[in-house]
Parts: sequence; C-alpha cells; structure tokens
Amino acid sequence: MDVVIERPNCSASVRNHHPMLSHRGEGVRYLTSGPYEAGSRVRAYTDVLVACPEGRYRATSAPLQIETVGACVASYVQDEDSSTLASPQGQCYFAPMKNNTKTMMIPRSERGILRHAPWQYGKSEQNAALNLYGPRTGPVDILLMAAMHGDENETTVILSEALRRIPVGGVKNPVVLSTNPDGALQGTRSNARGVDLNRNWPTANWSPDPVYHKDHGGTVQDIGLSPGTSPGSEAETQALLNLVQVLQPRTIISLHAPLACVEDPRSSPLAHWIAKRVRLPLVPDVGYATPGSFGTWSAEQDINIITWELPSEPLSDMIASHTPVLFELITGEYESGLD
Repeated sequence: MDVVIERPNCSASVRNHHPMLSHRGEGVRYLTSGPYEAGSRVRAYTDVLVACPEGRYRATSAPLQIETVGACVASYVQDEDSSTLASPQGQCYFAPMKNNTKTMMIPRSERGILRHAPWQYGKSEQNAALNLYGPRTGPVDILLMAAMHGDENETTVILSEALRRIPVGGVKNPVVLSTNPDGALQGTRSNARGVDLNRNWPTANWSPDPVYHKDHGGTVQDIGLSPGTSPGSEAETQALLNLVQVLQPRTIISLHAPLACVEDPRSSPLAHWIAKRVRLPLVPDVGYATPGSFGTWSAEQDINIITWELPSEPLSDMIASHTPVLFELITGEYESGLD
C-alpha cells in the first residue's frame, strides 16, 4: 500500500510493521521522510502520521476511531503487497494525533552503538563536528540538547542512553548530544577558547564582564570564564542559533548538572510532567543571574525553554530514572497536550 500526499509541504512518518518480516521475527521497521511534493507516494504497512501546516494527523483504517479533518491531505492506494489497510483511494481517514503508539525499544544487548545517522549542523572552534540526530527541518515540537558545559558529560551519557534505545527512524524530536564537544574532550566548562557558551548568547542582558561558577561540589562561584568577545562570538553559539532557526522548536529542553531541578520560567505543563516523572522540584529560576544565557535568549525568541538539571547521583541511578522519560520525549510518546 502507498500513501499519496495530496497537499504540498506535508511530511509523513511511517511506522511499518511488515507482515512478512513479522512472520520471520524481525518485528518493526521504521521510515521517516519528507517534506513531499503533492503527488508523492510513501510505502506504508500500518500507521501513518502526516504533518501539514494545518496540524498533525494520524491515518487509520478504523472507522470508529476516525474523523475527517478538512480537505484531504493524503489518501491510500491499495496494492497486492499488503492488505493491512484496505481504505480505498480517495477516502481520508484522519484523526488528531494522540501520541498513543508505543515505539519498540531496542534490546539491551544491542544498545552499545548509536545507530542513528548524524547530520552535521556546524563545527566547533577546534573543528569538531556538531551533530544533530533526527529531523533536520522544522517546525518540531521539541529540541533536546546536552553538554553546553563540557564538564557536564553525564548529560550526554543520559541523552545517548535514551537515543540508543530507539530504532532507526523512530526519532520524532531532534537531539544534540553535545553542543560543546571541545569542552567535553578537555573536561572544561568552557569551549576551547575559554568561553562559557551559556553566557555567550546575544541577549538584552549580555555583559562583557567575566562570569564565575562553582566547581562540582563547591559552594562558592569563584572560577572565572569569559562570556566571549561579543554576543554570539563563538562558533558553537552561531551554529546552534542557526539550527534553532531552522528547526523552529516549540520547546527546547537543555540538560545540565548538578543542581537537581527542572527550571521553567513559564511553569509549562510539559515541565510539570518532567519534574513529576523524575521527582525533581520545578523552579522558575536557578537563583542567580545568568546574563547572556541560552535560556534568556530562547525566552526572548518566545521559545519555551526547560532547563533540566540532573542531580548529583550515581550514573546508573540517573539512567534508571531519567532515561525512560527522555525516551518518551524523543519518540514523541509523552502525554499529549503537554507541549
């Protein structure tokens, strides 16, 4: 069966359960692609999610679960290869997407490697690749990212643990595992030029004054770093800024450590959900000024920004408690209506 896209600028995410493969025990295959020109066809066997300017819709062949939404954005073409969905060509069965499908998790024994192909959105000051995993064009619901501070590598590990559990093609919301790879390799909070990337953003409150931070376990902010020679002076900042403009995320989740809280000035339903799931307090701010921060810049762009501060806990404990929540966020299977 093919799905025919009848409107321009639509994308289709196809969740394929091939009847022949399932008989051989190979399970589920995934294909995500788009946007498509009108008239394009996408091979599908079961569920189809179609995203258009009007919204996101799930294609289904169960008449009791469907409602026709506006004009047709796609239709089914039945062929001899599959009888899973027998909707005749020209009929549109679309219901608002409720995020109620469940992605099959990759078995534990196969999670040792990252199977998703990276897309390089830029280079660091030392020419390390800045990679994105998942959708490359927007708008997207959520952008998840980690390690803006290079000495917070636990954020990369936790996010990678979630990503490595997801089958190829199952990433709905894009992921950046490290926005500061030079700092991560050097074990420093700053990038290779000694700049705190989380104070380098072109915000109304950016300041050229040095910024101070605590070491891990410290209580006094007495370690100085540069905010950059000017707002947005660093390669990593410019690359991420451009990426955000391309992806147009409704929400950005930035992982940090080790303040053990979920920060969201808007106190959004999604932040409440995350805080409840990982048992961390939801706070409006971290309790001190952050001039030139990514969070401030995001708010000035009217992007909902959630800063997820991991606790100081053994890595195994955080993998157990935080990774399942990140899995749901990356696959888009979190509770509907939260974002």
